Amino acid sequence: KIYNDIIAITDPLSRFESLRLLDDQFEAYPLFWYYKGRAALEVAMAYRTEEMLAKGKDGEVCELKLLNYGDEVSLYMLFRNEAKTALDEFVKRQEGCQIFRTDVLTASAYLDRASLMLSDDKNLDDPKNVEQVRKDVNNAKKLGGTDLEIVQTCAMYYLKLYEKGGEDKGAFKNAEYCLRMLLNEDFNSELNGRWLSQLYLSNEDVNQYEFLKASISAHHPFIYSLMLPKDAESFKRDLMAYYN
Repeated sequence: KIYNDIIAITDPLSRFESLRLLDDQFEAYPLFWYYKGRAALEVAMAYRTEEMLAKGKDGEVCELKLLNYGDEVSLYMLFRNEAKTALDEFVKRQEGCQIFRTDVLTASAYLDRASLMLSDDKNLDDPKNVEQVRKDVNNAKKLGGTDLEIVQTCAMYYLKLYEKGGEDKGAFKNAEYCLRMLLNEDFNSELNGRWLSQLYLSNEDVNQYEFLKASISAHHPFIYSLMLPKDAESFKRDLMAYYN
């Protein structure tokens, strides 16, 4: 009962501290590590926002510091590390033990772990980090099934990898697949349609762009509410056709 009451606490800092006090009692329980990692991640993101607001003109964090044996450590980094440790432990205990093909919670853990790397673009300068993010997002996509929130986050992270990698065809294909699924389900269509059309335009994939255009026009009278125009001339032509 105490454990269930704790994970229902809305304040993430209070939830994290309460869970931390149960380390010895629940360390063998995989879900404990997920909820502890999730709480730490929420706290880290809150402190990250505050630290960004507290930055001085030189870009250095000037407030919200903790003293750690003489070294300054930001609260964001402190809780980020706590989140990573807990999520790593959850994944280690859960990996290969899924009973069902779809496991949304474990998929969420993989995405949370990927978000720790993607929160700072500098992390993607290291090929090892890029590969770890790719593995985590692939696992999330596999375990998330047709859960549209999971698919949406996967699409965002694949686009980030594609943007960073340039020639990362795996990221391109996975981003395309996720965005097509989301559009087919009419989920965040305005955003995802623009992303998918931009993906095709950046890759100069004219055939798929035209297919997307035809697909959208079959359901929406004004296609450019859901996608980007190929060029000014085509936009002008389609605009005239729409009003005529």
